[in-house]
Amino acid sequence: MVTATNGKAVAGQFVEQAVKLRRAKRYPEALHILARLATTEHFDTEARYQLGLTRLLVDQARPAESEVPGNPAMGFFAVLVRENFPLLERLRKEAMLGPDGVLRVARHFLQGVGAERRFGLDALMFLATRTKGPASAEAKTTLRTVGA
Repeated sequence: MVTATNGKAVAGQFVEQAVKLRRAKRYPEALHILARLATTEHFDTEARYQLGLTRLLVDQARPAESEVPGNPAMGFFAVLVRENFPLLERLRKEAMLGPDGVLRVARHFLQGVGAERRFGLDALMFLATRTKGPASAEAKTTLRTVGA
């Protein structure tokens, strides 16, 4: 699929195609492209972010399934958090995700330790101070509960 000579450039084109499909809400096709790319050595942090985001958007349509342990979207995001990827800044800019999606991610990472817990707290602080509506109110309540 991706050759060694121009693999990085071709991988970038695959990611761009997957982003276009995701924005068109053609999630299965986007996931397929990104999952195939994940089997190559050209699976970088941007591709991992796009795969996690697409998976999270699919999970938002099925909330009961997305809260089980071993959630793939959160697993992709956990790797990015550990690699110091600017995950919160990128998630904040995703119009398709919205505050409720960021809240879901924040609550998941709040249960972690180290960098993951810090990320969860940062995401909650962002929601509490920079957004309005139910997600903001829930973020404020959660922050009070954890004593932050």
